[in-house]
Amino acid sequence: MAEFRFNFGEPDDDASDGSKCEGDKGLGNININANKTTAVEVCWIPSDRHLDVQKLQKKQHTFGKHTLLTVTTAAVEDYLLQQKKEETCEVVQAITGHSDLVAGQYEGGLKVWECSIDLCEYLADCDLPVEGGKVLELGCGGGLPGMLATKMGAASVHFQDFNQEVLEVYTMVNLVLNNIDRSSCAFFAGDWDSFASLADSVDNRYDLILTSETIYNVDSYPKLLRVFSLLLTKSGVVLVAAKCDYFGVGGSVPSFIQYIQANGQFEVETVKHINTGVPRKILQVTRA
Repeated sequence: MAEFRFNFGEPDDDASDGSKCEGDKGLGNININANKTTAVEVCWIPSDRHLDVQKLQKKQHTFGKHTLLTVTTAAVEDYLLQQKKEETCEVVQAITGHSDLVAGQYEGGLKVWECSIDLCEYLADCDLPVEGGKVLELGCGGGLPGMLATKMGAASVHFQDFNQEVLEVYTMVNLVLNNIDRSSCAFFAGDWDSFASLADSVDNRYDLILTSETIYNVDSYPKLLRVFSLLLTKSGVVLVAAKCDYFGVGGSVPSFIQYIQANGQFEVETVKHINTGVPRKILQVTRA
């Protein structure tokens, strides 16, 4: 079982500095193998399946006029470990192994990564018409951008994460903390490929797709682009928040931009540069 820790610091780490994305030069051809990502059947999660939130430690986030709460990672991890879940639970294995990611089994969903915060800050300030729209947060983890979209008046928000446990003990709990009406929300666990197929089969289309920290592995690019291709409305917008380079993992903003441009279905532009700490960018993707 392949597992590792991202080496770019903790979610809110501002230890390093830089003014541009590394790897902008000498990128060359990208060798992508779409078969390396593990397919997991997608499943719908009832929105009332979550743990009790009253005594869990929380963190506050403010974006413009909106304030949101999230349960801390430590609180969620402690809860899962205390439940004495079966040893085969992938999320528990990742916690006990101190891994941010276990390839094909756990995708780091129990943290609010800093790019999620970047995405929320941008969303709160930009002019995108969130109100009344249908929104998808892809690879949602704690669901911070999706929750902000609900506060900004989105008609419906769907949350997708690789792991069902993440949705049940983290995403849904955060929605409860923020008194969000879950009747306008839906939750999906599983691989992007199977999610895209399921959503497409019921004609789900999204005006806005939000995703952060999801381009760290170049082998996932084909699946990510398939979601955009099948599920984005004709005039829809995708916002991708990411670190410029995921050292030791393989993905980067330049490689993702190159992949999109080579595909030809979409246009991509950088709408925000963040140079504090680890260099980061927010990309806007629209249909060509």
